[in-house]
This record gives sequence, C-alpha cells and structure tokens, in this order.
Amino acid sequence: MEPTTANTPPGGVPGLPPAGLSALADEVEVISRVYERKFGVPRTDDWLVLKLQEEMGEFVQAYLARTGRSRDRGRSAEDIDADLRAEFADVFGQLLVIARRFDIDIEAELARKWFRWSNLIEPQDREGI
Repeated sequence: MEPTTANTPPGGVPGLPPAGLSALADEVEVISRVYERKFGVPRTDDWLVLKLQEEMGEFVQAYLARTGRSRDRGRSAEDIDADLRAEFADVFGQLLVIARRFDIDIEAELARKWFRWSNLIEPQDREGI
C-alpha cells in the first residue's frame, strides 16, 4: 500500500488531490506558480498557450522515439517509455493550468463535446476497457 500524506486518501496516489479534475487543476496551478517564482517567467495568457505548444513538441518528439521514427539518442526502451509518459503529464498539466486560467469547466465541456455521444455506445465499444 502507498504511504498516505495529508493530501493523499488511503489507497490514493501520494501528492495528488483526492478526486476530480478541478482539485487536480488547483494543485497543478500551485506548481505552475512555483515555476513562475523559481524561474522568473511571468505566466501571461500567451505564455501559457505557447508553453503548451512547447510541451506538445516535446511529446511528439517522445512519441516519435517511442515508435522508432526518431533517434533513440542512446536511451533504453524503458527510458523512452518514461519520456513519453512524462511529456504527456506536461501537456496535461499545462492544459489544466490553461483551463483554470480561462475558467473552462473541464467536466462540463467534456460532457458537452464528448459525452453527448454516450447514447450511441454499444457493447463492443467497451471491449478491452
């Protein structure tokens, strides 16, 4: 069992808020503020969006390495997999910061754009999930 902290429910992931994208976005916002303070980079609206583009580029680079369409730079398969996961986390975190900045209710927007198709789900759509 994972150790628990004040921010971790029993059985949860250490350091993560208990539940929900809003709570997660709040915690990511705090870390983003640490970045601003530590590196002196003002987190303006355009910087947040440009930073997302930078992170997407790094994710694509990791994806290309993962799929064998880029140099591995001497990194092991495990390291390349770890790079892909890390870059995904960077993209997702940056998206959460942007959503929070622009008052985007992630759950509501997913419901509006994605889950409106839920009535079309058939059993085969859930296979392997």
